[in-house]
Amino acid sequence: MKSRVYNVRFLVTGALIAAIYVIITGIFAPISFGLVQLRISEAMYILALFEAAAVPGLTVGCLICNLLWTPFGLIDIVLGTLATALGVLFVRKMRAHRTLSLLGPVVTNGLLIPVVLIIGGVESSYLLGAVYIAAGEAIACYGLGLPLCEAVERVLKQINRKNGD
Repeated sequence: MKSRVYNVRFLVTGALIAAIYVIITGIFAPISFGLVQLRISEAMYILALFEAAAVPGLTVGCLICNLLWTPFGLIDIVLGTLATALGVLFVRKMRAHRTLSLLGPVVTNGLLIPVVLIIGGVESSYLLGAVYIAAGEAIACYGLGLPLCEAVERVLKQINRKNGD
């Protein structure tokens, strides 16, 4: 019975993470796609430091966003989602090293998304695309994600203190 409750909790948590990712990306869609992009929802990578369900949640959320809003078609749906999946897996696996773990999404997006931009006709220089994408990802992960991480930790400490843990 405990396993079933855990599975339901895992699915619901992943679905909530995906839904929040989609909502945030949708609100900021004009700056979430293109050569110079800042996907605010990418700050949510830090959730993988605390919760395993963030891995499928963020991956599915990215897939849904790319299905709904990408101007680059199938290549972004595939490579963009793959970049997110690999990045969030890296964060989860390296969670003991918070600052280093956030480098995963910066690298995976910086390596894969320029291919999308070149095929999509937005950029012809892989290197320039990689620099722009990695910079936007670093801002989301480090500039927004680390403060979000600290806020999540404060909330979790208060919850644990309240529950006597």
